[in-house]
Amino acid sequence: MTPDTHIGKLMRDIAKKRNVSTKYLAEKLGYTLDNIYKIFKRRLPDYELVMRISNILDYDFASHLPFVPVAHRQLIILIADNDTKNQLLNYNANVHIGTLMHKIIKERNIPIGLIADQLGYTKRNIYKIFERCKPDYDIVLRISALLEYDFTIYLQLQTIQYNQFIILVADDELLEKLRNNSAVEIIKAIDFNTIVKQL
Repeated sequence: MTPDTHIGKLMRDIAKKRNVSTKYLAEKLGYTLDNIYKIFKRRLPDYELVMRISNILDYDFASHLPFVPVAHRQLIILIADNDTKNQLLNYNANVHIGTLMHKIIKERNIPIGLIADQLGYTKRNIYKIFERCKPDYDIVLRISALLEYDFTIYLQLQTIQYNQFIILVADDELLEKLRNNSAVEIIKAIDFNTIVKQL
């Protein structure tokens, strides 16, 4: 694990070393060139992006992440009807992640200034994060790493496109419901155990 690695810059360097053009990367991801350049500027891109670009460039960028979610598995799914989508969106919807983060930090007597310094934010930015029910995934990932507490399990559903989503499955009951739901098609499953052993 190399937590100080700027993963976006590393992605750019590996792509260049392997003669993979930015245009090719954009086409494979379904992004614009501008999106790719923005990814290269990010120290810690979203976990799903890290995995997708790892596959394209055949390089394990996940080994440079400071933290990998510990949910049983990540699924990429297609959802055929709105009722099922709304049910999944509301799964753990009552958990206010920002408030939970603040609670854990207070319980551990960790100064907000220390969290801000570690993330490169101001204290004001951190308090704004605490106000958000579902902060951005990369922020949740980074604070999970700092606190060694997996907040990502409360970010159940992330949209990829129209009816395609990423879901983090942290319990077998939900996994069984998804498998038995005719409105859900599981496209891909990633068992986190195969990833975390590298860290």
